[in-house]
Amino acid sequence: MAPYEYSALDESASEIRLMTLLPGRFKDDIFITMETVVLTKEHVPQYEALSYVWGSTEYPTVISVEAREPKRSKSFSLFGRSRRRRLEACSHGTISVTQNLAIALPHLRKEDKPRVFWIDAICVNQRDRAERGHQVKRMAAVYSIASQVIVWLGPESQNSTSALRALDGLGSQLRVDWSTLNMTSVSTGEIITQLDDPFDDETWKSVWDLLRRPWFERLWIWQEVRLAREAYLFCGNEGVPWESLRRAILYLRRASKPEGFSHLIRCCYNLVSYGDYVAGAFDSLDIILEDTKFASCSDPRDKIFAVLSLAHKDKTRGLDPDYSKPAEAVYQNLVLHYISNINSLEILAHCNLRDDTGGMKLPTWVPDWTVPRLSETIRFSATYLNSEPRVRYQDGRVLAATGVHVAVIECLQTLPQPAGPEDYLYYDEIEDAIRALILPKIESLSLSERDATVNSLCRTLCCNLFADGFSPPTSNLASFELCRKYIHRIVDTTRDTVPENSPEEDLYLSEIRSTIRGRFLFTTVDGYIGLAPIATKPGDEVCILLGCQTPLVLRPCGDGYHKVVGDCYIDGFMEGAACLGPLPSKWQLVSRYFEEFSGYYINFLDHQTGKFQIEDPRLGLLPAGWYICDHEEKDAWSLYANDETGEETFFDPRMSPEALTARGVEMREFQLV
Repeated sequence: MAPYEYSALDESASEIRLMTLLPGRFKDDIFITMETVVLTKEHVPQYEALSYVWGSTEYPTVISVEAREPKRSKSFSLFGRSRRRRLEACSHGTISVTQNLAIALPHLRKEDKPRVFWIDAICVNQRDRAERGHQVKRMAAVYSIASQVIVWLGPESQNSTSALRALDGLGSQLRVDWSTLNMTSVSTGEIITQLDDPFDDETWKSVWDLLRRPWFERLWIWQEVRLAREAYLFCGNEGVPWESLRRAILYLRRASKPEGFSHLIRCCYNLVSYGDYVAGAFDSLDIILEDTKFASCSDPRDKIFAVLSLAHKDKTRGLDPDYSKPAEAVYQNLVLHYISNINSLEILAHCNLRDDTGGMKLPTWVPDWTVPRLSETIRFSATYLNSEPRVRYQDGRVLAATGVHVAVIECLQTLPQPAGPEDYLYYDEIEDAIRALILPKIESLSLSERDATVNSLCRTLCCNLFADGFSPPTSNLASFELCRKYIHRIVDTTRDTVPENSPEEDLYLSEIRSTIRGRFLFTTVDGYIGLAPIATKPGDEVCILLGCQTPLVLRPCGDGYHKVVGDCYIDGFMEGAACLGPLPSKWQLVSRYFEEFSGYYINFLDHQTGKFQIEDPRLGLLPAGWYICDHEEKDAWSLYANDETGEETFFDPRMSPEALTARGVEMREFQLV
């Protein structure tokens, strides 16, 4: 039989193809029919979508097709609603599919009734480049509208059923609030804080084998499963709900694990940790790109194109997949689009300077997403500069950004590092490193100076990420006071023995282990300490750019230009201190959770009164003509308006370069190349 000839899809009519898997016994040959349908919010056909790994294209299998496609569509009225009518033409042919899909289809087929699917390798004409590009744009709609998404992990293995049942059993015992990440026991209704090892060695081995299957490494599956109304994972004929696996992975992320599991669980955790997309809880594009950095795809451009649907549509409008452009142009265009449309420089915090000459030829202010960096992006320890970026793009390669020079790095100290992404740091290695860092620093200090040094290092090693930095305090972090006492305890040379760590202290060590990966501890010329990327060198500068919440390490490279080395933490200059000075002692910057908005927002807590406020207590009155608007989320964030111009903005006018200069802050323009 000749290869199947696809009829062209009508892009303007929002057409897609669906295949019907005809009934048959497991060992029967595969027969399908195909038809073209309209897929819009008003026209929703019933179908399931398949999420799977294509696998090798060698030794393809041929399946037989009978297609039903429209010559042209006409409209008719059905119960008062306009519907599309199809004048069908039948054709026959064969389609070659990979071995992975050929193995899946008999498992998906029912013996007694047909089953309608959307499967990319079959429903998209892979020989038509233009159609492929157009259908990539529609994949988000395809997977979000499907009645359910079937995840095919592969055929059953010796221990896959054991792994699926163990994860389902664990996940079914939990309720999770994905906005706060708090876990509640189904049986008791109490928040879970004590996380015991849930599995025996044999079960851990089966879980390892399951989570190492190629599907979990694939980038495209992020949108396929995250956007699903409902999803189920299958190995052979054994299936479990996706939501059950999500809850189990969150538990395993925090629980004690065998050696070597941390990276695997972290990658799976990044995949499963998200809010309700149906309710509009989309992530920021830069965070999605960070979370997917270890996911694989064959085309470097797909590092961008495969995740666009997971960000707010109004933030990605104009970033349509275009496979005619080289990856370098796609990456640079994304950064410029992000800066222009989101009005933020946050994406610069994802840059990672490399010393080698390999990889793509990009300006250092454009992240190379083909090379995943080991370090985590510094989050939540914001400089809290609610400021609009002042930026210019010039000469095709130069990004000029206004900001503040903070410090010059004088020396660097190595921190224990795993050999690779999948290697593991033991807690005793981290404790030994803490002793080696602190003891030489405090030998000749007074008691008060020792306390200040220990406190500074305590904050730096976890980038100031503590439970009491959130309101209400989060259950997956330790408090600052507990961590401070812990460091004092482990550096106490008068003790003969060191007691076993508490679960809360292990939470702190776990956070340190994640934070120091891929970073040096640095000391500045003025004596401040912080964490910086391993590419950092003495003489590099710490700077804060308006519109970027995280300090950056910049490297002078002559003629007034700077290279972006990466993001950093510098104790004493976070939370806006570089521009506004330190917070008064009674005030604390916290991430406050608002249930009605399902999110965290920056607030300032007055410890004397116990009251919260949005306005930074270090800022004075608003400039003439400016006022704070009344709006639906006024309890969470401020919206500013100008009487004279009619302008509305969420950027604080007191944080403009002109206003900061008037406060005595020395502003500079950095030429980034």
